[in-house]
Amino acid sequence: MSASAMLLVTWFVAGQRPESYQVRVVNCETARAALLQEAERLRGEMPIPPPPPGSVIVPNDKAPKTIPASDYPKVSAVCVDAETVVDWRR
Repeated sequence: MSASAMLLVTWFVAGQRPESYQVRVVNCETARAALLQEAERLRGEMPIPPPPPGSVIVPNDKAPKTIPASDYPKVSAVCVDAETVVDWRR
């Protein structure tokens, strides 16, 4: 299968500069699924933030560690099907 769509992506990760790229993809649905999977992978690799100053740390605490939603990686993506692209160079 040849690529028939163009995907334009910008990632936003807390504490880092935005990273943008474009890539040809087979179709927009496949690209969407891959981006969501990559966002979950990045989220899983994020370090757990330290506790706030003055908080009590319980050594055997079984509570799940959470990351503030504002620190989750965010992505902005636009996928354009090749059939809808207009060549303005004519």
